[in-house]
Amino acid sequence: MVTLAAGANFDKRYWITKLSIGEYEYFSRSGKGCDNDKEMCMEATCKMRPRQLSSMDVPAGFQVTLYSRDYFRGSSITYVGPVKVNNLSWEGWNDRAYSMKITSAKKQKRSAWTMRLAKSKFGLNNLPEIGRASCRERV
Repeated sequence: MVTLAAGANFDKRYWITKLSIGEYEYFSRSGKGCDNDKEMCMEATCKMRPRQLSSMDVPAGFQVTLYSRDYFRGSSITYVGPVKVNNLSWEGWNDRAYSMKITSAKKQKRSAWTMRLAKSKFGLNNLPEIGRASCRERV
């Protein structure tokens, strides 16, 4: 199950909910359910509301696509697990989701990539958690 939260860093002062595979075409404005179109039912335990998603934990085997409008319209962003996003503002998606699809993800071969770090007088805030990856600072 995918864990979703209204607060950054899964702040327990706000709602936290877990959802399974489904197509959630809209979230109740009252926080009393999410329409799971794939299962043709309303998930009564879902506490999500439009424009309130701030953090999520997508386990291995799951894929989450967020949409900026209800009924899977507007711009979208996809996360393939395992990934823990402590603050969606890092990608510009904090409090933007109106609908989402949670699907099973096919195992894909990881690509080779390099992360470059630079020294800065400004602090780095809200960096995503990248599992157990290790990075070297290059000068």
